[in-house]
Amino acid sequence: MNGAAYYTFVRNGKRKQTIFFDNDAEPYQLNNLADNPKHSHLQAKLNAKLDQKLKDCGYHFRPWRQMVQEDHFLKTWNKSQTFFHRKPLISSSEEG
Repeated sequence: MNGAAYYTFVRNGKRKQTIFFDNDAEPYQLNNLADNPKHSHLQAKLNAKLDQKLKDCGYHFRPWRQMVQEDHFLKTWNKSQTFFHRKPLISSSEEG
């Protein structure tokens, strides 16, 4: 590669789950480094960088049900749930 590190870093909105891979050392992403104390400094740096990017673009995490409804994915979501034999979500306009 060009000498730059190449990582995959993903976390959920509440920071309860993080996925962190060193793709140069391990391209198949089998070893999650998120709980590895050896990499805690780099993980903190990536967390801060992600926080800043989200702040810069004005993004905020929302609960998934809220996101599905506000972003007009309710019909698509409900259609996908029939495959898993799950109940559909009820739109906020239907709850009243």
